[in-house]
Parts: sequence; C-alpha cells; structure tokens
Amino acid sequence: MRTGAEEGSDRRKVGRGMWLLPAAMVAGLSGGLLGHAFFPELVPIITGAADLVTGLFLRLIRMIIAPLVLASLAGGIGSLGSRDGHEGEGKFGRMAVLAMLWFFTASAVSLLTGLVSADILRPGVLLGTPDHQAAGIATDYHFDATAFLSHIIPVSVIDAMGRNDILQVVVFSVFFGLAMSQIRDPRVDILRDALSGLTKVMLRVTDYVMMFAPVAVFAALLSVTARGGVMAFFKSAGFIGLFWLVCLLFSVGLLLIGFCFLGRQGIPLFRRLFSPTMLGFATASSEATFPLMMEQLQLSGVPARQSAFILPLGYSFNMDGSMLFQSFTAIAIAQACGMEMSWTTQLGMLGMMMISSKGVAGVPRASLIALTTVMPGFGIPESGIALVLGIDHFLDMARTGVTVLGNGIACAVVARFSGQIPAPALVAEQKGNA
Repeated sequence: MRTGAEEGSDRRKVGRGMWLLPAAMVAGLSGGLLGHAFFPELVPIITGAADLVTGLFLRLIRMIIAPLVLASLAGGIGSLGSRDGHEGEGKFGRMAVLAMLWFFTASAVSLLTGLVSADILRPGVLLGTPDHQAAGIATDYHFDATAFLSHIIPVSVIDAMGRNDILQVVVFSVFFGLAMSQIRDPRVDILRDALSGLTKVMLRVTDYVMMFAPVAVFAALLSVTARGGVMAFFKSAGFIGLFWLVCLLFSVGLLLIGFCFLGRQGIPLFRRLFSPTMLGFATASSEATFPLMMEQLQLSGVPARQSAFILPLGYSFNMDGSMLFQSFTAIAIAQACGMEMSWTTQLGMLGMMMISSKGVAGVPRASLIALTTVMPGFGIPESGIALVLGIDHFLDMARTGVTVLGNGIACAVVARFSGQIPAPALVAEQKGNA
C-alpha cells in the first residue's frame, strides 16, 4: 500500500516537472528560430519530428478522458446524496441548487464573453494555419442540429467510451450520478467510494502523462517557430496579450457582479480573494489554491463546512476561466484555418462546451482536453491545438486566476443566499478592517 508520504513525493515530482515548462518554452522558441534562420533545409525534418511528439502527447491525454469523466462526474453527482438524515440536508440541498444555478449561469456568460471577444478581436490572425489540407476540410463542414441532438444520447456507454465520445459519456454519467444520489443503501455507498477511488487513480495517471508536458511544449513551439520564424514568435506573444486583456476585463466584471449581490459587505472578501487569485495565476493550478481559499473564506465569515461543500463543486462546474478560454481559442483556431462560422454554429458549439467541459474538471490542462473533444465535431481541425499548446502555460495562468476568483465570489454569494452565512458576519469583518 502506498503511504501518504509516497503520494506526496510523486506530487512534488510532477510539480517539479511543471516548472520545466518555462525552460521548455524558451528552448522550443530558440531552437525553432535558429532552425528557421540557419538550417532551412532541415525544417521539414524538424517539424515532422516535433509534430509527431506533439501528436503522441495529445493521444496520451485523450487516453485518460473517458474513464476520468465517468468516475469524476458520476461520482461527484452521486456524492450529493447524503448517507444519513441530518437536519441540515434541506439547507445543503437548497445550497446545491443555488450553487448549480450560479455555476451554469456563470459558465454561459464566460463562454459568450470568449465568443464575442474572439469575433471582435479576430485573434486567429495571430496563430497562423496548422495545416492547409485540414483547413480546407474544415471549411466544408456545416453544423446539423438534428444530427447533433440525436447523437447526444449513447446507445451503449461502453461503445461511447471506446470511441472516446465524451459528450455521450457525460450524458450517461449525469444520469448515473443522479440515480446514485437518490439511493440510500450501503451497497451504493460502496459504489460511491469505488468511483472516488477510480477518480484518484485516473488523476494519478494524469500526473504521469503531464510529466511529458514540457517535452510536448518544446516540440509544439519548435514546430511553430521553425515554420514561421520571428513573426510566429511575435504573433504568439500578441495572442497571449489579447487573452490576458480579455481575462482582466472579465475579472473586473466578476467583481462588479459580486458587489451587486454582496454590496459593500463584500469589499473585505474581495481583498481577501487577492492572495488565492494571485497564487492560482502564478502556479496555474486551481488545486494549489484550495487550502488558502478556504482559509480566506472562513476569515470572511463563510463556514468551513459550507466552503468545503461548494468549492469542490465550483472547481468542477464553475470554471469561468476555462470556459472563456475554450470559446475564445476555438473561434481563434477556426479563424486561423479560414473558417467562417455562423452564429448558429457558434452557439451550438458553446452548448457542447458547456456540457463536455464538466467531465474534465480537475485535470491539468483540462481546457485543452475539452477543446480536443469539441472542435472536431464542428469541423475545426484537431491539429489546431498545436498552435496554442506551446503557449498554453501562459494562457493557463490567466484562466486559472479567473477561475479561482470566480469560485471565491460564487462561494460567498451562494452561502449568503442559502442562509449559511448571515450578513452580519461580513459586516463585522468590514468593521474590523475599517
């Protein structure tokens, strides 16, 4: 049996591997620029090898999606069912409903913000084209709403998992989890525990896969800059800058929305959310902010029991930054491939992102995984992921910061309106800081 110390050691090894990403970025950029400038005859060989490495990494990511979706989503929803009849069950039921309403509304707003921003700013011109042949295939695609809706329901979840059809797996997982949440039986409790264990195992597998992320990032940037030279480098920097600007404006919007619900009583909370938000931004890890976020919420009057209930749900269902990234980047990649997507198609894609993204929560680079599951269904070539893989660490910093801030605000608002946190708690905090 593995001890806690051994598991912690593995986590630290994975963490050290993630810190190699900046070095991999620099090496990939430098190698690609040198190859483009001094060894043009070797560029086809270099890009071919780099594309192979990037493709293998993406296959490793896709390998873990289906079992992780089934275990985490079904187990997470199933765990909402209480194992006993505590008096507070009604309050937590109300809190869960309010939280899910907030989460899905926030996700929809985030997706729309990313879509509108991408349509206005046209960031795709900064990405280049991944593959002329793939782009040509993509422009021939037309969204069929009837076919899309009929495809949602799986004939067999085993078949859906075998084909890695994540949307169908998500639909089955939701029904399965809802059924589990309504059954009070020790045998079902065992099933909940088994799914929780499977989730931990799949997250550990994800850790192992992400050890290869620096190699994949190096290969992706090497390929992009070897093909495009210095211009590719500056275009990548421009794309990062545009996305960071959109995230900053969206964060200001989140604070304004929080102020509308909490009023002046929320100002001390906003100050306390600065630390976990910056930690999430610096580490590009929502998980790393969890203990600090709970502490700051408790200092602002949010009970530990309540924050321990809502925050994990938030990190699964309220990924504001990831939603913003997915719609913004998908439209940008479509633009890079020469696609002109109608509003109907774009809204259909947002609906699928809303559903499919809930199945990859807690996975490092979850947004990239969600994109690989959604884009092909709308004719956007999967190879376009390589255009942002090399710079994804910088993009992940911004989207993680937005997600952490959004979850902190959501937790306080839901707690306030579910009766778990009285208004005087925040009032007292405000007076204490005056």
